[in-house]
Parts: sequence; C-alpha cells; structure tokens
Amino acid sequence: MLRLTLASYGQSSAELERHISAFLQYARAMSLDLSRHWTCAVDGRTVTGCTFIETVGRSAMLLLPDGDTTDCPVETTSHLLRQVLADVSDRNVRLVQCLIKPGDALSREALTLAGFREIALLRYMEWTATTEDSRGERGAQDLGNDPAVQWSTYDDACHDEFARLISATYQDSLDCPGLTGLRDIDDVIAGHKAAGRFDPHHWLLARRDGRAVGCLLFGENPLVPSLELAYMGVHPHCRRMGIGRRLLERGLALARRENFSNVTLAVDSENASAVSLYESAGFPETTRRRAMIHVVPKSC
Repeated sequence: MLRLTLASYGQSSAELERHISAFLQYARAMSLDLSRHWTCAVDGRTVTGCTFIETVGRSAMLLLPDGDTTDCPVETTSHLLRQVLADVSDRNVRLVQCLIKPGDALSREALTLAGFREIALLRYMEWTATTEDSRGERGAQDLGNDPAVQWSTYDDACHDEFARLISATYQDSLDCPGLTGLRDIDDVIAGHKAAGRFDPHHWLLARRDGRAVGCLLFGENPLVPSLELAYMGVHPHCRRMGIGRRLLERGLALARRENFSNVTLAVDSENASAVSLYESAGFPETTRRRAMIHVVPKSC
C-alpha cells in the first residue's frame, strides 16, 4: 500500500523503494502504527488510496498519492477521504493533517471537498554543520555572558512553565496561525515530544531576569545524527529584541557540541521574519509542502 501512498510523480522505481525503506525504518523506530489503509477500486483496478497514521497529541497524518500519479477523479478521492474520516471518528483524534506538493491541484481540491482547509505553505529548510561556520558557537558564548539571561532544559518540574510560555508565544504569531487554539496545550507539547526521539536536554528555555522569554524544542532523528526544530517561540512582550536569533544560535551550538550534522525545520512561508532569520543562520530551502488540516468536531 505504501507504494501507492508514498509515490511521487517522476520518481523511479528504485527511488520509490528507497523512500519506502527509509519510511519503514523511521516508522519502526518511532513505533508508528501503519496498519490503517484505505483503497478505492474502479472495475477491479485500484485507482487511489490513503494511509492514516495516528500520532501522539490527538493528531494524525494522512498520506495521499500525488495527484499526478493517479487518474482518479477528484470526486472519487474526496469520497474516499470522507469515508476515512467517518471510519476513524471514534478515535481520540482532534487534528488530521495532510501534506501535499504545492502544485498538486487535484489533491488540494479533493481534500477541500472532504472538509480539509489549508493552513500554510511550508518551506522546509536544512542547516548543515561545517567547521568553518562558527556563528552558533559565538552566539551561544555571547548569550551565555549576558548576566540577565539564564538557560535551563526541560524536566517535569518546569513543564507548566514551558506550557505557559508556548501558549503565550501563539499570541499574534505568524507561524501557522490557523493552528492556534485547536488543541489543548498538553496535546501540543505531547506532539512536540513525538517529533523524533525526545531528549529533555534538547528542549531549551531562556529566561531574562528570571522570566521565561523564549524556548527552542529539538527532536532527534532516530536513524541519522540530525535534529528537527519542532518549535521555537518568543514571548510576545519580548519580540524584536534579538531573542529568536540567540535561541537559534544556542541551538546550533548544541547541535555542533553533540555532533549532529544537520538541523531541519519547516516554517510558514508567510512568516517573513522567521524565514529571514533561518536564511541568515545558514538554512537553505530544500522543498515546499502545502499543509492541509481537518479538525474533528469535539462531539466526536
């Protein structure tokens, strides 16, 4: 089934097999349940399908074939998607997400007809550690010498402080604002913890004069020495003070110190200030995806 739902237009058979192999390795490492598949057949021929992956934090990911890889009518795909949502309505899921290529108009239309809406055009970016680039180390040293700034990492004792800060950072946020308020903050935090392998020492909290002003949350790729920037936020009262840049520099210094070769992230393309920050820190864009979501009614 994954050969259908993971296929991309123009992809060779060998590339698809490598993609499937890597995906299965990641799924096993993260204990993802890949047992829920739906297919649609016309005259005995499978024309489309999807894979539903329930994740932590009352959320789920829907894998859908590229519209360019199938000749399935939009209405048929939309009907299949509505059937999937009906079949999983008794699951403890609040948010279902599907990522599609920006130019995949057929999938976008089918998802929209099934009750999904677009929340962002995501830009995926990746930083690679080099011996020549020491900006992260210098930035961390500068921030560490600021007596008004204190650093700590996550533990159960400061869970509520992380929760309050993350909730506050959503105020007037330009990064996927359509997600604000859709899930409880504990579900959000659980989802961030599940963004790769969780290590509490990779969640950083910055305080200025004893007050939490920003956080940076990394998840570790379980297969390769890479970190994913699951979330970075600054308290609205402390924005435009350079805290975001210092958080990022501190995080990149951590990546170097612990011998992670890459840091990846996804950012809303409309968040110009964040995009500019990541570009200036050495994050080139690798690809783009359109993020579509379906919010399951609370009554379900």
